[in-house]
Amino acid sequence: MEKCPHLGKLVFEQAKKYGEKIALRYRNNELKKWESVSWNQFAEDVKLLAKAFLDLGIKKQENVAMFSQNRYELVASDFALQTIHGVAVPMYATSSVDQVLYFVEDAEIKFLIAGDQLQYDVAMEVLKKSNHLKTIIAVSENIDLRGNVDAIRYKCLMEKAKNLSNDDDVQECLDTLSFDDLATIIYTTGVSKGVMITHSNYDEAMRIHDIRVDCVNEQDVSIAFLPLSHIFERAWTYFCLHRATRVDLNFDPKNIQEIVKEVRPTAMCSVPRFWEKVYTGVQEKIETFPKILQKFTHWAIKIGGEYNLNYVRNEKKAPLSLRIKYAFVDKTLFRTLKKVIGIENGILFPCAGAYLSDEVNSFLHSVGINICMGYGLSETTATVSCFNAYNKKYTIGTVGTPMPDVHVKIGENNEILVKGKTVTKGYYKKEKETQEAFDDEGWFHTGDAGAI
Repeated sequence: MEKCPHLGKLVFEQAKKYGEKIALRYRNNELKKWESVSWNQFAEDVKLLAKAFLDLGIKKQENVAMFSQNRYELVASDFALQTIHGVAVPMYATSSVDQVLYFVEDAEIKFLIAGDQLQYDVAMEVLKKSNHLKTIIAVSENIDLRGNVDAIRYKCLMEKAKNLSNDDDVQECLDTLSFDDLATIIYTTGVSKGVMITHSNYDEAMRIHDIRVDCVNEQDVSIAFLPLSHIFERAWTYFCLHRATRVDLNFDPKNIQEIVKEVRPTAMCSVPRFWEKVYTGVQEKIETFPKILQKFTHWAIKIGGEYNLNYVRNEKKAPLSLRIKYAFVDKTLFRTLKKVIGIENGILFPCAGAYLSDEVNSFLHSVGINICMGYGLSETTATVSCFNAYNKKYTIGTVGTPMPDVHVKIGENNEILVKGKTVTKGYYKKEKETQEAFDDEGWFHTGDAGAI
């Protein structure tokens, strides 16, 4: 398996390999169509943004806020920051003025990238109150700047960058990239603390996912459904781009069911709520069937459970009669069901963030939907454990087995303790909280209860 390059070089390296192959897509809602971005275009945009950011005065290891829904411009900006040793501080697009003000003051942020009018207006209020924020970069061309002289349009930045002569400065940044650099600060919910994630954390995350999830490759398509401000989606999207898997960016989570049908992905990470809605919808649909069709459907699901849960999961060869029955229900009912949802091409659906009931989990696996349950935190660069990606050797009711070289044990009061190279070095400017999170042997105390 080829090692993932430093994320600051990833886009440029992939462009050399894949050229005009599509790297990402985003939906143009005005034209109601998907726009494609090739690896070459992606690399060109990242370089232009890197030049623009240096010209703005963004320094190495400076924190820059990213306040937006999932947009291509934010992904390009993120990689541009990595190229110049910058630090991305992603924020949920629905964050309030008080929340954003806290993040900006805590991380001493001078530059904030706002996706749409909603985020821009919040940023404007923060600008009035902040001791640090100086410049807002407005991404959407529809944003009304409201006469703000401290705002710059993203498009204007890109145009100006074409005439800048600081290519050597960008190259110097590329030549001096370090895995010790801080890459991202992700703020936790509740009592908010900035989790510091270094490039070495991401590098290890890519390595261990290459081992555990090697089924995902350049033939696949993933939807970035969850906000990229969430470590689960962020790390998964990095992994997909590392594997040259096409990433289609979902702008509005409320439209995900329509987007899935348009894209028909082979992979997509999600929280259990998505699958719970799928399960409820299927059950409600079954109730509208004629009695004889209801009976057939329940029989088919039972056959699917026997085949997938009793044999495939345990790597056992099913009896010939069961294989024949499953082949029939799979090609008829199950394929139709998956096609209605939009996941008939699906190979892997990572799921984490909350508990997925055994009933829903078992149903999904019974009908051939490969749900890969997992567990992780921002502090562990996402995945601590997950199901086997090949739909084998998993146990319903668990969150799988620890990732390669991620060590897990249970401490006092059933607390889950984690140790490994994906674990954060601590919380930004919070030495006390960092010391409290680690014991003398270096184990990170998650605060979550569990059992092995």
